[in-house]
Order: sequence, then C-alpha cells, then structure tokens
Amino acid sequence: MVLSDGNLFPGKGNGSEARYTYGGDSYTYTDYYFLQPNKGYTFELWEGSSPPTEEEGAILGINESGNVRWGAVCHIGRGDVPGKAREDRACCDYGNTEVCTDDYSYVV
Repeated sequence: MVLSDGNLFPGKGNGSEARYTYGGDSYTYTDYYFLQPNKGYTFELWEGSSPPTEEEGAILGINESGNVRWGAVCHIGRGDVPGKAREDRACCDYGNTEVCTDDYSYVV
C-alpha cells in the first residue's frame, strides 16, 4: 500500500520503492507498506461476479466520486498484478502504465 497525500493506494513494491496508478498515470513512491494478514489468517481471492460485503472484502477507500475501491488482483496477459477494483473493472500498474481489465479477483 502506498501512502500518498494521506490516501492509500494499492501498488507493488520491490523493497526500495512502490508503484501505483491514479487517474491513468503511474507513480513511484518510497513511503509504502506491505499488506500482511493477521496471524492465523490468509488472503484469498473472491471470484464472485459482484463485490464482497464490507465485512469480507479489502476496502481500500472511497474516491472523490463516492465510489468504493477494493483490493484486487488483475489477471492480465503478463500475469497476476495487484491493483484496485470497482464493480466493473480493475486497474494496476504494469510497465509504468495503468492497465485496466475486466478479468480480476477481489482480495478478501
């Protein structure tokens, strides 16, 4: 998770920096955190056709338009990449570009 201007964004980190997308652009940050489930729990992927409930899903926040953003894994041709989802698509950073897909799973 990248902390930028007080907001959390899903991204991918490599130990020294993390990348995330916002508004179609890709950003690099050094202020980030790795997600880790509580001891005894694991992350799972939700393959449902609608979002999980607030109790089940990893809600990342609500954007300026009031839309909920969920933690997601984007299944793109280059592999599975962490990202953010809304009810109709998910987006992730790949190759310093925002890539959006309708093939994704929610993180629960």
